[in-house]
Amino acid sequence: MGTAAAVLAGVATATVQLSTDSDLLTTHAAVGPAAGAVQVVASLALVGAGLVVWFGGGRGSPGVAVLGAAVAFMAPVWIGWQDAPPWVQSLGALIAPLLLPCLIDVATSFSTGADGGDRPHRRSGLVRVAYVVTVVHVVLRATLHDPFLDPNCWADCRADTLLVHPAPDAVAVLDLLWSAAALLLGAGLVLSSTVTVARRSSAAVLDVGVVVTATAAVSVQVARAMLSPGAEDPRREVLQLLFVVEGVTLVLLACALARFTWCREQHRASLRRLADVASEAAGIESLATALSRATGLSDLELGYWVPAAAGHVDAAGRPMPPDPHGRDVSVLRGDAPVAVIRSHEDHASMALIGEALGPAARLALDNERLRVEEVYHVQQLADSRARIVSASDRARRELERDLHDGAQQSLLAVLYSLQVAAAASRNRGDDAQTRALEGSVDACRAVLAELREIAHGLFPVILDTGGLAAALENLGDRSGLVVTVQDRTVAPLPKPVAHAGYLAAAAAVAAATDCGHSRVDIRLHHTAGELVVEVYGAPAGAYVQTHDRVGALGGHLVRDDENLRVVIPCE
Repeated sequence: MGTAAAVLAGVATATVQLSTDSDLLTTHAAVGPAAGAVQVVASLALVGAGLVVWFGGGRGSPGVAVLGAAVAFMAPVWIGWQDAPPWVQSLGALIAPLLLPCLIDVATSFSTGADGGDRPHRRSGLVRVAYVVTVVHVVLRATLHDPFLDPNCWADCRADTLLVHPAPDAVAVLDLLWSAAALLLGAGLVLSSTVTVARRSSAAVLDVGVVVTATAAVSVQVARAMLSPGAEDPRREVLQLLFVVEGVTLVLLACALARFTWCREQHRASLRRLADVASEAAGIESLATALSRATGLSDLELGYWVPAAAGHVDAAGRPMPPDPHGRDVSVLRGDAPVAVIRSHEDHASMALIGEALGPAARLALDNERLRVEEVYHVQQLADSRARIVSASDRARRELERDLHDGAQQSLLAVLYSLQVAAAASRNRGDDAQTRALEGSVDACRAVLAELREIAHGLFPVILDTGGLAAALENLGDRSGLVVTVQDRTVAPLPKPVAHAGYLAAAAAVAAATDCGHSRVDIRLHHTAGELVVEVYGAPAGAYVQTHDRVGALGGHLVRDDENLRVVIPCE
């Protein structure tokens, strides 16, 4: 890489020397001092920016395309060097048209986010088409163009060393096709860049600057190709103006690239410092905060890989689906997935986070992943308990409904038949049969009352129709105790919460009945999104089933000698 940089620096120096000597040149740089200054400044700026991006991003970075654009921009100077060997002019004619695809390459690389780090630079379909079309045009023109037969020859009027067979008409068609291809490629880039700029947020002005300046330079290239197919005549004022505008846009592009690279290195330095911060982070929130501060991303989210979930989960153990826009940055430790980092802001550092995190930061993330994995399993256990409770409640409702609609109705029909038979027997004066039938009626009524009590114990219908307070008042009426209910709840309760509160109070009332107590006071109220059920006069006991039921909803029990306090989240 150092040798290549030295060669490029030498080429740039020679080009600058030629650009300042107007006696030897027949190019835009020789026409006037402004154009010559533009040639010198733009050439040096592009070479410098290309070397900075190349050294900062590696061989696979867009720096290669930037250096290619620099060489292509300097190529017309070699073409116009009248004292140069013919092969130098022929080489310049081959390289000069590559400025267009190289600029498209730079613009699209920053549009697609392949601009940072040491990852391979993946070229888009538009870039591949641009390179292929340009190479085909250059090769065909070099083998068919004879400068002596070109009336528009300006700079390279000596024999073409690559000429195979002169075909002026074919060359004219090639030039027209090249102008049309340049127009289509430029339009495609403008459309792609417009979409890119529209999707970028205010945090992404760095790479947007590169995209906009590169697209502007391509647009100038297209305009030059449309105005002068084939060889350009630098004496035309409009072409001279376009050359100056192109040089200025290339200088701006070099500045944007240099600024982007500098800011990227600042982000890398911040991410390297994150290793020390992450190793001292005390918990999930501090680690996420440190990473957000290091990257400058205010909405940064962390997702941790959990094999049991077959995906990533957040710090609370909830599943974290993949980002539909593909903005997740994966963090690996070796070959094993550790976490993903997500942000909805388009920021240059997002492309660098996964690469710049050091071993200490990856170890800290892996440790947090293990903690989150335990949180996930606990959350899954809690969800499983909640599903069991919900299924149990549904089974209770169905059983109560079956008893009410099935067995109770059948017993009522039997009771009615027995009452009719007893009345008929009484009318006939059959006292023995009447007593027997009346005994069966009483027994049937007792069974029916017992069945109703069982059905009510399974699931009191009034709990759904009248609410928790009404159900507890009904419970007091059936318990034989003096039960007072103070209801301070202001909103309807979720059914699982109301049912759990009812069962907890019912267990305390049953325990009080078994211990011979005569009075129980129940208070209901909301506190910070939680239902609080306080039972005064409840004897001490294990309340194991109540604890399991309340715990399945994330609640808890607090009890002392004569009081029971149940807290259940309402969310």
